[in-house]
Amino acid sequence: MGFDAGAFKRNLVYTRSAPVETILEDLAAIHGLVAKQAKSGFLSGLVIALSIMGILGGFVGLVVGAETRSDTVFRASGIAIVASVVLLIVAVVWRSLKKGKTPVPKRAHLVDRVLRLLERDIGKGVPIDVKMDVRSPARSEVFTGKGQAGHWDAKYYEDPWLELSGRFADKTSFNFGLTEKHQARHRVKRSASGKRKSKTKSKSSHLAALRLKPKPEAYQFLDQIGPSAAGAVKLPRFAEPKEITVAQGQASLKAVARADWKAPAPGEPDEQPSGTDLVAMMFLSLYHVLNLSREVTKKVA
Repeated sequence: MGFDAGAFKRNLVYTRSAPVETILEDLAAIHGLVAKQAKSGFLSGLVIALSIMGILGGFVGLVVGAETRSDTVFRASGIAIVASVVLLIVAVVWRSLKKGKTPVPKRAHLVDRVLRLLERDIGKGVPIDVKMDVRSPARSEVFTGKGQAGHWDAKYYEDPWLELSGRFADKTSFNFGLTEKHQARHRVKRSASGKRKSKTKSKSSHLAALRLKPKPEAYQFLDQIGPSAAGAVKLPRFAEPKEITVAQGQASLKAVARADWKAPAPGEPDEQPSGTDLVAMMFLSLYHVLNLSREVTKKVA
């Protein structure tokens, strides 16, 4: 079954098991759909701002019309207020209906870039499983609670938005996932003049998890690597390893990225801090760990 663009536009979730080349074709279409929906959200915000300005301008016009006793100015101002209120209501309703469905384009960009890196080691025609959610992390279904973050009131969200699994040409299977831990922060601050101002900001970190399961005969003595496994892990500066586990038959790595990593659209130059670098270095690090077991094999031999 091919890519259902209509279903994706409705829920902004992509799930498919197919060869990498097929998924990359789907992603090409997804990039366009996501860009259009992101633009729609920007336009609704712009309409809300212009409507509020129109209402304020209309009231100023009413005052001017009353003072100058100009019926034309008075009527035009009244019409402007009514039209602005209607536009404001329409824009607010539209925005509320789309709440939680604002797309995050860089998520799809990152998956595209990562798959292009992995494609050469997976091979043509080999299926992989992809589940990708490009919705904003500030959604009710991933809400985990409220609390304080310094002087800010915070709402916490935990969004497991990506799952990738497949098998490389050397028969090593992989499972990779990304979870965004998002904070929507808000506070009310009183200015020097006594006015109350409301401020909002957001902050996110990402938990990345990778597991490799090679053929048992390819990497023996994995359980004997010990502390040297941690020394094999090299990550970008904005990320740090959280947990590394090595057992017979598999190796896994969890890392936390605290910076707001970037993933430009495919074809554009990569930017730092790079989400692609994080994923690539996690795969390289775990393969380095696997290769350490061969050093143990040589010693045993």
